Amino acid sequence: ERGSFVILEVMERHMSLNSARNARKGSLPPLPKSSKSGMTVEEEETEEIEEDAPRSFSMKVRASSRKVSGSGSLFKNAVRGTKRLGKHPFRFRFAVRIESIDKLDSQTASIGMENGLVLCMIRGDKTLSTSEFYPDKSSDTCRIDQSLGLDVTLFKQNENDSTFCEKEFKFALRDAKASHLESLGGKPARSLAKIVLDMADYAAVPSGTRRLGATLNSGAILVLVIESTFTGAGKATKSSSGRSSAAPSAFEDESVRGENDELFDDLDGLEEPPSMSQKGKTMSFRPGVFRIKKESFSNDPEVRELQNRLNALEQENQRLEKQNDALIAKLAANRVGGSSKSALGMLVSRRKEENELKDLIQKNQALKAETKQLRNVLDAEKEADEIVSELKESKLDLAIAYLEKEQVYLNLVTLTRAKKR
Repeated sequence: ERGSFVILEVMERHMSLNSARNARKGSLPPLPKSSKSGMTVEEEETEEIEEDAPRSFSMKVRASSRKVSGSGSLFKNAVRGTKRLGKHPFRFRFAVRIESIDKLDSQTASIGMENGLVLCMIRGDKTLSTSEFYPDKSSDTCRIDQSLGLDVTLFKQNENDSTFCEKEFKFALRDAKASHLESLGGKPARSLAKIVLDMADYAAVPSGTRRLGATLNSGAILVLVIESTFTGAGKATKSSSGRSSAAPSAFEDESVRGENDELFDDLDGLEEPPSMSQKGKTMSFRPGVFRIKKESFSNDPEVRELQNRLNALEQENQRLEKQNDALIAKLAANRVGGSSKSALGMLVSRRKEENELKDLIQKNQALKAETKQLRNVLDAEKEADEIVSELKESKLDLAIAYLEKEQVYLNLVTLTRAKKR
């Protein structure tokens, strides 16, 4: 908008100067060639407007265009940064260890054998890449064992939310030769296989490790371990950087956080919560450790309760991580281990287990119905037994009453005979 306003203002001045020149039927004196000391090129061009409008108009338009184009990226980033207004930033250190890629297709394996392969971690125009590696000749597997490290700023909509806003990175498998030519200014390298992962799903406080097998769009399986460490809350400093243990990284300094997060540190600070030191406590974060340094609230029961809850959550998290690792290891063993099950074999086995489970469910339902019928029969027999017992008691009472009647009649006959005598 500022550039457009400058252009309109220059056009108005140009028209007014042309009118004055036509009225005088003369020309303005030429602009001296010597530059003015202490002034920039843009300032000189602004001064030239008053002295030589026909010559300076095109120069001013070009200067204005340069201003507009130079501020385009800043304006774009500013618009993009408004999405983070009101959100709370949290800084994390991610270490991504790429173990292997399984089930490569024949075309990708052929390209890898000829030119080599690289795995790129991409966000926007920033790329983090491994060094080149080659697939095994005897199988469809690539053993990589390389690590990529980067600092990422994640955001929460509300400070007490349990999840972070998404921050997606693309993992792309590329031709190593084409990727090298791209870095030298050649045409962009084409991705042979790719997948998009949300790093917010793998962020843990104070730290955590996740091992996963991600299926690429080509069907290949990327096996990697993502380690995350919480490094602090609030806006990030410009000393943060991302590096690769295998190759130089395109994520350098503050740009590693993706989409120029550092441009909006001041905006993020508008909604930044007060530091823990203002509340009388300081936080110390280390890998695997989450401690509260007690200063003035060492005997606060709320602090102790929160610490106990945190310890319990950490233990539960460790248990779930071990269980997840065991399941992934079992799956990997079934895929490439002694059993050497193929994907089709695993699918057939899973369907077989599902069918067996359905049969068991049907049998269980049939047994439940039969048990219900037997229970009804037993309940009916119990009621019949009670009726028979009551009937027997009634017969016994009736017999006793009959005997009592006979006894009374016998006594009456005896008394009658005695009176007759």
